[in-house]
Amino acid sequence: MPHARSGRDGVTKRYASATTRAESPLRDPASVLQRHGNLLSLRDVALPASIVALGALGLRASLRMLRKSQLDAEGRLEEPSVVQLPDAKLFFGIPNSAIGAGFYSLVIAGQTLPRGRVRERARLASTAVASCAAAVSAFLATRIVQQKLDCSNCWTAHGVNAALVGLLALQAKRS
Repeated sequence: MPHARSGRDGVTKRYASATTRAESPLRDPASVLQRHGNLLSLRDVALPASIVALGALGLRASLRMLRKSQLDAEGRLEEPSVVQLPDAKLFFGIPNSAIGAGFYSLVIAGQTLPRGRVRERARLASTAVASCAAAVSAFLATRIVQQKLDCSNCWTAHGVNAALVGLLALQAKRS
């Protein structure tokens, strides 16, 4: 909000510190963010946006592999795939891709919650689950290498899991 001051002639003049050329908001966006505490800083936006982008990438890979699992279950899978291996269903006969799709959806949802206790708890839970997902990814990646298989969707999901652990831990530390 501009400050008001009386000039010599008794007329009130309005001025703002951002009106000078050196402090133009276009030249120094950080000064605008400092003056307006209700605006989000780039730091507060970049980390959640990166997590959402990685979650979307992992979700896409998981959904593609889930579709392959469905085709395999129907007997319509045309080429050999990792979804036909026992390691593709590590937990209770559920395809790993289905668990991954749920995980990535929850990570994305956790980043979109409004500020508060629920969001903080959801993000901490996401960090814990991401750690477990990264451990499972490490195991599955080892199996893919040992068996000399080719699966770009698998490698995408494993890379996303590794990156998510780091970013979610960083976010939890900053909270």
